Amino acid sequence: MARSGANSAGGAARRSKGDLVDAALAILDAQGLPDLTMRRIADELGVQPSALYWHFPNKQTLLAAVSERILQPTAPPDPTMSWLEAATAIASSLRPSLQRYRDRAELVSSSLAMGLIDPPAQRQLLELAIAHGMPPALARVGSSTLTHFVLGHTFHVQQQ
Repeated sequence: MARSGANSAGGAARRSKGDLVDAALAILDAQGLPDLTMRRIADELGVQPSALYWHFPNKQTLLAAVSERILQPTAPPDPTMSWLEAATAIASSLRPSLQRYRDRAELVSSSLAMGLIDPPAQRQLLELAIAHGMPPALARVGSSTLTHFVLGHTFHVQQQ
């Protein structure tokens, strides 16, 4: 990624949260999670590392924003589908977003474990199960199980 960090006055250009997330995703894809550092992101953007903390108080919150970008919601399933068909569609749409680039499942799993993001697709699965008449307690267990299965399986595949 080319540095385009100078403005017409010769100073550093202002960067948005989206710019930081974009740069982090590019580094994640090209070099992997171990090499995704605040210094590397700053170098990529042509700014000082301290400038990143204007938008994110620490690396973990930046990585959570990257995780949220990875997990951007997809369109809800067709309301005429059965619960099984709709749950399969939701789970099937989650996996490709985790697989699209290197180390994404690991990053999302870490953000989830630290409580910085909501479980991916879990709310959508929960609401779907309740709408199809599943008791709330069972719907919570089922949505959590399906979400963690997809995330865990994708993480396992990416580690091979």
